[in-house]
Amino acid sequence: MEYRKRRIIIQNLKSKGFIEERDRDHIVLKFFNDGVYAGIRTKLSHGSKSAEIDEELISRMAKQCKVTKKQFVGLVECTVSQADYLAMVSDHFKLSKS
Repeated sequence: MEYRKRRIIIQNLKSKGFIEERDRDHIVLKFFNDGVYAGIRTKLSHGSKSAEIDEELISRMAKQCKVTKKQFVGLVECTVSQADYLAMVSDHFKLSKS
């Protein structure tokens, strides 16, 4: 089973337009385009036992972000740009201010 570091996932999603919010139990990452919330979000636990994210959670996060697991891994490994991500999700959501 492959694991990924939570802090790297958060850091790389934030570089793609996700904004981090924290509540008591979770780190919530919401995707914004040109300052407008696009209706896409994912979440992670911020407990010490969750420093590494397993494949099952990666799959769930990908689904929440409206992409395949392979596309999500590309997003967090920075092989998929923010522009690429916008192209992937633009069919699902209206991502403009109008």
